[in-house]
Amino acid sequence: MTWVIGAASLLGYGVMLSDVRVTFPDGSTADLLRKAFPVGPYLSAGFAGSVQIGYRLLNALGEHLYVPPSYPDADQVAWQPEWVAEQFAPIAKRIFATSSPVEQRLGSRLLMVGVSPNESMGLPEIPRVYLIRFASPDFTPRYMRRGLNIAHIGSGANDRRYIQAFKSHFRLSASSLRAENSRGDGWAQMLGGTVDLIAGEHPRASVSPHVHVIICRLGSFSEGNNNHRTYSLDGSPPIAFEMPQIASTYDEFLRMCRDREIGAEGALG
Repeated sequence: MTWVIGAASLLGYGVMLSDVRVTFPDGSTADLLRKAFPVGPYLSAGFAGSVQIGYRLLNALGEHLYVPPSYPDADQVAWQPEWVAEQFAPIAKRIFATSSPVEQRLGSRLLMVGVSPNESMGLPEIPRVYLIRFASPDFTPRYMRRGLNIAHIGSGANDRRYIQAFKSHFRLSASSLRAENSRGDGWAQMLGGTVDLIAGEHPRASVSPHVHVIICRLGSFSEGNNNHRTYSLDGSPPIAFEMPQIASTYDEFLRMCRDREIGAEGALG
């Protein structure tokens, strides 16, 4: 399956982490798929479950939130996360209902991270960050509005060790929050490093240690990954931990499956 994580910072921005592993019907796995993207101003979303349905949902959400460059003050547009969730839920329900039975049996979950353009955390300069979960078949939105919060979907969400590994980052005394004050996005990067650490200590066949990191602010996105190098005290060459080649569209995923001579139908992300 997968592990997709949404997090709300006390400083008014959201973080989305998504691993890249796919499980095929024969039980084999591969690290080759991106599952989370910016989908509109200023919202990001990621999926777990059927790969085919997940990409249909993300594509439909992106089309629903598309703002033409010719729109007056297009760069100033920002969506209210609650409104988006309520509008998109029936669309997602229809997409799921019209998918093949093979894909429906895999289920589908969606996680959205969004920054409100008109709500704050008590200070006007700190906007409220929403974490919103959806699940098949009805996709009724489930909201998490509290600051310094986290939400998980996918098989990583079912492992207590994985959940526990993140709890230390969501205390007011967390060292990762102090890192935020010393360098920009330090908290988000430490979240990404936690995935690598816990997946290495407690590996699951369905979860990759490689993750994409999306940081969502009111007015901007930034994207990266948890690549790093490990240096040894004996002076030997560093060990590189780097994102593998991955598909960022469903068509690319189909091509990579053909290259591997494996069917894409029933793939679980």
